[in-house]
Amino acid sequence: MSTDADGPSRSTLRTEGFLGAEELAAARSGITSFVRERVERAGADGVVVGLSGGVDSTLSAMLAVEALGSDRVVGLSMPCHKTDRPDSNEARTIAEGLGIEFEEVSLRPLLDQFEETAADALAATDGRGTPDAAGPEDQRDATRYAVGNAVARMRMLSLYYAANARSLLVLGTANRTELLTGYFTKHGDGGADLFPLGGLYKTEVRALARRVGVPSRIVAKASTAGFWAGQTDVDELGARYADVDALLHRVFDRARPVEAAVEGLEVDRATADDLLERCTDTWHKRRAPPIYRVGRRPAETDRRRDPTGAEAVPNIRETPWSGTDAGADADPLDGHGLDRDGLFQILCDERRRAILSVLYRRGGGIAVPDLVGALVEASGDEPVSPRHRQQVATALVHVHLPRLAGADLIDYDRRERTVRLTDAADRLEPLVAPLLA
Repeated sequence: MSTDADGPSRSTLRTEGFLGAEELAAARSGITSFVRERVERAGADGVVVGLSGGVDSTLSAMLAVEALGSDRVVGLSMPCHKTDRPDSNEARTIAEGLGIEFEEVSLRPLLDQFEETAADALAATDGRGTPDAAGPEDQRDATRYAVGNAVARMRMLSLYYAANARSLLVLGTANRTELLTGYFTKHGDGGADLFPLGGLYKTEVRALARRVGVPSRIVAKASTAGFWAGQTDVDELGARYADVDALLHRVFDRARPVEAAVEGLEVDRATADDLLERCTDTWHKRRAPPIYRVGRRPAETDRRRDPTGAEAVPNIRETPWSGTDAGADADPLDGHGLDRDGLFQILCDERRRAILSVLYRRGGGIAVPDLVGALVEASGDEPVSPRHRQQVATALVHVHLPRLAGADLIDYDRRERTVRLTDAADRLEPLVAPLLA
């Protein structure tokens, strides 16, 4: 059995519920169709992809070539440090093998100029022009991350310049693991026109890469964000991708409690909590900035949904209750039968948050067909087909409503096909409602 530098042996893929051979083949076909459709819909001439020499960018480029042809894909390597040279050479080799146009742009002069003219002036200070009062090690770490994020944004600046100049779309290379944990730079590698691999965990990216024919040396290479020499994803995340992916899959896809999700993994409870808090603390990276809504004007551009399903559930397990009404000092979960971990699991699911949001807004009962309509309308999905409505209704009736009813948050009358909030949910509104906005 082969084991990647930060991944599992192949035999563990199916036992953890990751995509098998047939599902990977279907994903490959679906991704190529997705890329082709998005480029055609945008009226673009093709795509530009940042090639780092790693498995994500290599697989993204290969699938783009399958979708569009080699003449409509541009590979761009953007080294910044001396240690980037081997990866840049690898990127060039991959581009030549795919027969795509390849350009290399060194970001070192740009970073040097930025640090000389802006970085020092904009560094954290105590308000009097002196370095921040934080310890020197903390300050060095903060500066190192700030510079790393600046380089990531310079890369995206270069990609979008090429895209604008040539009528291309920027093909992002982030996977589901990175998107869920927020392990990307906001407006850096998190800025793209589409993410073909965004629905695949890193473990599945490696498995699909093998099937597509990505060289084994690239598939097995230790992953890094490239912020500085020697940095690795394993060090940053605190665990191997095999365990990180299994944890995220169990919590977000299977709705398992955290204590059950860590069983059999090389991840202790503290590390698991840290990873899940990454998911909730970084929700702002995955959605558009909030918009102040004037009067009754619809905020069409306010896309509040998190595409990963791990939207705003900020630290609810540790959030103290601060009642505003007289006598409201007690935690509203007291006597409910649902602890904070349980409430966290409920609110991790985007659809259940949407259901509660509709019910809190309406204030009374609602018929299931009307609830389906409200959810479809709120999702902003287009076009809305009868089949899509039926899928929403099926998941609602068989999965989400029973789960909410079992948590004593709703009364679900199957015979009358109506739903309403319970008294317990009313008591929880001050704690829950702010997380649903």
